Amino acid sequence: MKKGQEIRSLPTGRYWEVKSIQVLDKDYDSVGEGIRVGIALKGEDIEALEGSYCFYSGVETTKFLRGNAVSFKFSKFSINNEVFVVGRGIYVQGKAVNELKPGEEGEIEIELKGPIPVPNRYAILSPNVPRNSTRVLGYINST
Repeated sequence: MKKGQEIRSLPTGRYWEVKSIQVLDKDYDSVGEGIRVGIALKGEDIEALEGSYCFYSGVETTKFLRGNAVSFKFSKFSINNEVFVVGRGIYVQGKAVNELKPGEEGEIEIELKGPIPVPNRYAILSPNVPRNSTRVLGYINST
């Protein structure tokens, strides 16, 4: 991210221009991916940011995942197949159209409640962790 760059907010997809960037109260002209920053944006409509959970630039987003997944041995999908999907440091709630049994590998489809940036691999997490189970259900390699 750099000063003057046009970025988009999720879930709205609205464009914003970066006015200034700070890291630990020090001004920067640019920063790399994954760095926690404070930014000032040009524009008057601050209410349009309400509900935003991510800024991005130069990557695709998706609300539907399909790919080969691996379910970890001790994982267990929740009753309604509700899951959290994590990719590029962003997590979004969704619902698995089909489920995998513990330790199984296979094709899976997940409908997300909001858009998420597209990486090559996503972690699949359980929103409700049953006793003696793990929160991490497995991962999906997107296609």
